[in-house]
Amino acid sequence: MRKLFFISGVLFSLFFVLLIGVELLVNSKNFNYNSLLFFSMAIFSFSHYYIFAHLNENDERSKEIKFKSASYSFLVVLFLAGISILFITINPVLIEVINLLKIFITIFIIIYSNTIIIISKRI
Repeated sequence: MRKLFFISGVLFSLFFVLLIGVELLVNSKNFNYNSLLFFSMAIFSFSHYYIFAHLNENDERSKEIKFKSASYSFLVVLFLAGISILFITINPVLIEVINLLKIFITIFIIIYSNTIIIISKRI
């Protein structure tokens, strides 16, 4: 199972590099926001590859790691939701709402992946 996380991380990284490379080759001035989702899934896969030994067993420690990381990530997401609402209403940068949601989802996945690693090292 751990190897599957590594393989999927490599594949998501290749998809990310491929999408960014195509944009650079075409000389497009528009950014491909779908590439951010592949980037976040690559980080998610690599972090679960790294943390797999801590979460494999369903004991007290792994439950506490999952609960704390979800709690901290939820607080950060609430803060980001407030910032997203400000961006949608004020619209300081011309960005579509769907692209803002893709950025929001990407940030959430990255934050959850990083908090689960940080909390596992502290417990």
